[in-house]
Amino acid sequence: MTLRLSATIARHRRPILITAALVVTAVVAARALGADPDLLAPWLFLILLGTGLLHLVTLAAPSVRRRPAAFEVDHEAVHTPRTGTVVLGGVAHLAALGLTALFPDETTPMGVPFTPATAVLFAGFALYWRALWYGVRLTLTPDGLRNEKYAGTVTIPWPAVSAPHPTDSTPLRLRLTLTRPDVVEVTGWTTSRRTLEFDGVPVPFVAAAIQHQLNHPDQRATLGAGAAGPRTQTPPGTPSPGAAAR
Repeated sequence: MTLRLSATIARHRRPILITAALVVTAVVAARALGADPDLLAPWLFLILLGTGLLHLVTLAAPSVRRRPAAFEVDHEAVHTPRTGTVVLGGVAHLAALGLTALFPDETTPMGVPFTPATAVLFAGFALYWRALWYGVRLTLTPDGLRNEKYAGTVTIPWPAVSAPHPTDSTPLRLRLTLTRPDVVEVTGWTTSRRTLEFDGVPVPFVAAAIQHQLNHPDQRATLGAGAAGPRTQTPPGTPSPGAAAR
C-alpha cells in the first residue's frame, strides 16, 4: 500500500507541487496585505509537519525498505520507477520557504536572519528542480543508459560503459566505470556523469541488469519490446540481484 501511495504521489507530482506553491504564495500574499503572520504560520507548519511525517512513514514501511526487484517496462525501454520522496521533500521545502517569508525580521535558532535564509531556500530549488518536475529515473534502452537526475540528464551509450560497481555505491546511487567519458552527453548539470541516481529498486538489481546487457549485447534490442503499455516486470534475461556478486 505504501509503495502504491508513493507511486501515486510521483505520478501526480506536478498538480501536488503547483497546489503547494499556490498555497504558499497565497499565505505570503496575505501577509503582505497586512494579515497577522501568527495566524498564517500554522497553515504552513501543518504542511511541513504533514509532509515530514508522510515521508518518515514511507521510509519506515517494510515494502519501501525492501524494494521490489522489477523495472517499469514500456514499448521503448525499461525504467526504474519514480517515487514520491522528492515530491514530499519539495512540498516541505516550499512550506519552509513560506515560513521564513512570513517573518522577515526574525532569526533562525542559529541566529541567521530569515531574509537571507529565504534567499538561500529559494536558491536551493536549483539543486533539484528537474527532479521535482520530471522525477528521478534511470532508463535502459537498446542504445544505452539515460539517467534523469536531480538537475540534469545524463545519456551514456553502451560502448562507453565498462562495468557497474554496486559495492562502491549507495542505496540510491550506482557507480560506473566508463571507457569513453567523452561520448557521454549531459543536459543541465550534474555532480558526476559516472554515477547513476535512481530510486524504487535495489542497486544490486540494477547493477545486475546493466552487467547482463554488457555481457549480452545481442539482447539489448529486446529492451521494452513487446509491451503494449506501461507495466512492471523483470526484463527477460535479467539475472537476480545476487547474481551480480557471482
